[in-house]
Amino acid sequence: MITNLFEIEMIQMIYILIEIIIICVFFTFVVIIGTKKNPLNGLHNLPLKIQQRVASLPQYQDIRILSTKERIIKKLPALFIVLFIFLGLVVLAEAKSFQEGFLYAFIIWFIVKLYVVIVLNCFWYAHHSQYWIKGTEDLKAEYQNYKFYFQSIPRSLVAGCIVSLLIGLIILFINKI
Repeated sequence: MITNLFEIEMIQMIYILIEIIIICVFFTFVVIIGTKKNPLNGLHNLPLKIQQRVASLPQYQDIRILSTKERIIKKLPALFIVLFIFLGLVVLAEAKSFQEGFLYAFIIWFIVKLYVVIVLNCFWYAHHSQYWIKGTEDLKAEYQNYKFYFQSIPRSLVAGCIVSLLIGLIILFINKI
Protein backbone atom coordinates (compact mmCIF):
# COMPACT_ATOMS: atom_id res chain seq x y z
CA MET A 1 0.00 0.00 0.00
CA ILE A 2 2.75 2.48 0.91
CA THR A 3 4.58 1.79 -2.34
CA ASN A 4 1.36 2.38 -4.26
CA LEU A 5 0.71 5.64 -2.39
CA PHE A 6 4.30 6.71 -3.01
CA GLU A 7 3.93 6.00 -6.72
CA ILE A 8 0.75 8.07 -6.88
CA GLU A 9 2.49 10.98 -5.13
CA MET A 10 5.44 10.77 -7.54
CA ILE A 11 3.12 10.78 -10.56
CA GLN A 12 1.35 13.86 -9.17
CA MET A 13 4.68 15.63 -8.62
CA ILE A 14 5.79 14.82 -12.17
CA TYR A 15 2.45 16.13 -13.44
CA ILE A 16 2.95 19.40 -11.53
CA LEU A 17 6.51 19.71 -12.84
CA ILE A 18 5.37 19.23 -16.44
CA GLU A 19 2.66 21.86 -15.98
CA ILE A 20 5.16 24.31 -14.49
CA ILE A 21 7.56 23.79 -17.40
CA ILE A 22 4.76 24.34 -19.93
CA ILE A 23 3.59 27.50 -18.12
CA CYS A 24 7.17 28.85 -17.95
CA VAL A 25 7.78 28.18 -21.66
CA PHE A 26 4.47 29.80 -22.59
CA PHE A 27 5.15 32.78 -20.31
CA THR A 28 8.64 33.18 -21.81
CA PHE A 29 7.20 33.43 -25.32
CA VAL A 30 4.53 35.90 -24.21
CA VAL A 31 7.05 38.13 -22.43
CA ILE A 32 9.68 38.06 -25.19
CA ILE A 33 7.20 38.65 -28.01
CA GLY A 34 5.39 41.34 -26.01
CA THR A 35 8.64 43.10 -25.12
CA LYS A 36 9.85 42.89 -28.71
CA LYS A 37 6.61 44.37 -30.07
CA ASN A 38 6.32 47.11 -27.46
CA PRO A 39 9.00 47.58 -24.78
CA LEU A 40 6.66 49.96 -22.94
CA ASN A 41 4.18 47.16 -22.12
CA GLY A 42 6.04 46.20 -18.96
CA LEU A 43 7.16 49.70 -17.99
CA HIS A 44 5.26 49.54 -14.69
CA ASN A 45 7.34 46.46 -13.75
CA LEU A 46 10.67 48.27 -14.12
CA PRO A 47 12.65 50.30 -11.56
CA LEU A 48 11.32 53.81 -10.87
CA LYS A 49 14.35 55.58 -12.41
CA ILE A 50 13.59 53.93 -15.77
CA GLN A 51 9.93 54.88 -15.49
CA GLN A 52 10.87 58.47 -14.65
CA ARG A 53 13.28 58.68 -17.59
CA VAL A 54 10.65 57.37 -19.99
CA ALA A 55 8.10 59.87 -18.68
CA SER A 56 10.60 62.69 -19.26
CA LEU A 57 11.46 61.78 -22.87
CA PRO A 58 9.61 63.70 -25.61
CA GLN A 59 8.90 60.59 -27.71
CA TYR A 60 6.95 59.15 -24.77
CA GLN A 61 5.05 62.29 -23.79
CA ASP A 62 1.79 60.37 -23.30
CA ILE A 63 3.39 57.95 -20.82
CA ARG A 64 2.96 58.51 -17.11
CA ILE A 65 4.05 56.57 -14.05
CA LEU A 66 1.22 54.47 -12.64
CA SER A 67 0.32 54.62 -8.97
CA THR A 68 0.24 51.38 -6.98
CA LYS A 69 -3.57 51.33 -7.26
CA GLU A 70 -3.41 51.82 -11.05
CA ARG A 71 -0.82 49.03 -11.40
CA ILE A 72 -3.07 46.66 -9.44
CA ILE A 73 -6.09 47.58 -11.57
CA LYS A 74 -4.03 47.07 -14.74
CA LYS A 75 -3.05 43.57 -13.58
CA LEU A 76 -6.56 42.43 -12.54
CA PRO A 77 -7.58 41.01 -15.94
CA ALA A 78 -4.39 38.92 -16.04
CA LEU A 79 -5.10 37.67 -12.51
CA PHE A 80 -8.55 36.46 -13.57
CA ILE A 81 -7.08 34.69 -16.59
CA VAL A 82 -4.46 33.02 -14.37
CA LEU A 83 -7.17 32.09 -11.87
CA PHE A 84 -9.14 30.21 -14.53
CA ILE A 85 -6.04 28.56 -16.04
CA PHE A 86 -4.81 27.42 -12.62
CA LEU A 87 -8.32 26.30 -11.66
CA GLY A 88 -8.37 24.13 -14.78
CA LEU A 89 -5.01 22.63 -13.85
CA VAL A 90 -6.12 21.96 -10.29
CA VAL A 91 -9.35 20.32 -11.47
CA LEU A 92 -7.40 18.18 -13.96
CA ALA A 93 -5.10 17.13 -11.13
CA GLU A 94 -8.21 15.96 -9.28
CA ALA A 95 -7.72 18.09 -6.19
CA LYS A 96 -10.27 16.93 -3.64
CA SER A 97 -10.01 19.50 -0.86
CA PHE A 98 -9.43 23.17 -0.15
CA GLN A 99 -5.90 22.36 1.01
CA GLU A 100 -4.99 20.41 -2.14
CA GLY A 101 -6.42 23.12 -4.40
CA PHE A 102 -4.69 25.92 -2.51
CA LEU A 103 -1.30 24.20 -2.26
CA TYR A 104 -1.30 23.00 -5.84
CA ALA A 105 -2.08 26.50 -7.20
CA PHE A 106 0.30 28.26 -4.81
CA ILE A 107 3.23 25.94 -5.57
CA ILE A 108 2.80 26.59 -9.28
CA TRP A 109 2.49 30.36 -8.70
CA PHE A 110 5.60 30.45 -6.49
CA ILE A 111 7.82 28.46 -8.86
CA VAL A 112 6.66 30.43 -11.91
CA LYS A 113 7.35 33.70 -10.05
CA LEU A 114 10.87 32.53 -9.19
CA TYR A 115 11.38 31.60 -12.84
CA VAL A 116 10.21 35.04 -13.99
CA VAL A 117 12.48 36.89 -11.56
CA ILE A 118 15.59 34.76 -11.95
CA VAL A 119 15.46 33.71 -15.60
CA LEU A 120 13.40 36.37 -17.39
CA ASN A 121 14.26 39.47 -15.34
CA CYS A 122 17.78 38.86 -14.04
CA PHE A 123 19.33 36.63 -16.72
CA TRP A 124 17.49 37.57 -19.91
CA TYR A 125 16.06 41.11 -19.76
CA ALA A 126 18.78 42.67 -17.63
CA HIS A 127 21.45 41.57 -20.11
CA HIS A 128 19.80 42.10 -23.50
CA SER A 129 19.87 45.83 -24.14
CA GLN A 130 18.26 45.42 -27.57
CA TYR A 131 14.97 44.91 -25.66
CA TRP A 132 15.40 47.97 -23.44
CA ILE A 133 13.30 51.07 -23.96
CA LYS A 134 14.89 53.51 -26.44
CA GLY A 135 16.37 56.48 -24.61
CA THR A 136 17.08 54.54 -21.43
CA GLU A 137 20.01 52.41 -22.58
CA ASP A 138 22.40 54.35 -20.32
CA LEU A 139 20.47 53.13 -17.26
CA LYS A 140 22.20 49.73 -17.35
CA ALA A 141 22.58 49.66 -13.55
CA GLU A 142 18.82 50.07 -13.18
CA TYR A 143 18.03 47.35 -15.69
CA GLN A 144 20.45 45.13 -13.77
CA ASN A 145 19.02 46.07 -10.37
CA TYR A 146 18.46 42.50 -9.22
CA LYS A 147 17.36 43.64 -5.76
CA PHE A 148 14.41 45.45 -7.39
CA TYR A 149 13.31 42.30 -9.21
CA PHE A 150 13.61 40.11 -6.12
CA GLN A 151 11.64 42.65 -4.07
CA SER A 152 8.67 41.97 -6.34
CA ILE A 153 8.39 38.41 -5.04
CA PRO A 154 6.52 39.16 -1.75
CA ARG A 155 3.98 41.38 -3.55
CA SER A 156 3.43 38.71 -6.15
CA LEU A 157 3.04 36.04 -3.50
CA VAL A 158 0.24 38.05 -1.89
CA ALA A 159 -1.58 38.04 -5.23
CA GLY A 160 -0.76 34.34 -5.62
CA CYS A 161 -2.14 33.63 -2.17
CA ILE A 162 -5.41 35.37 -3.03
CA VAL A 163 -5.72 33.47 -6.32
CA SER A 164 -4.85 30.19 -4.57
CA LEU A 165 -7.39 30.85 -1.78
CA LEU A 166 -10.10 31.41 -4.38
CA ILE A 167 -9.10 28.21 -6.16
CA GLY A 168 -9.16 26.29 -2.88
CA LEU A 169 -12.64 27.63 -2.10
CA ILE A 170 -13.90 26.74 -5.58
CA ILE A 171 -12.51 23.19 -5.22
CA LEU A 172 -14.17 22.93 -1.81
CA PHE A 173 -17.48 24.06 -3.32
CA ILE A 174 -17.20 21.76 -6.35
CA ASN A 175 -16.53 18.74 -4.16
CA LYS A 176 -19.54 19.51 -1.94
CA ILE A 177 -21.90 19.38 -4.92
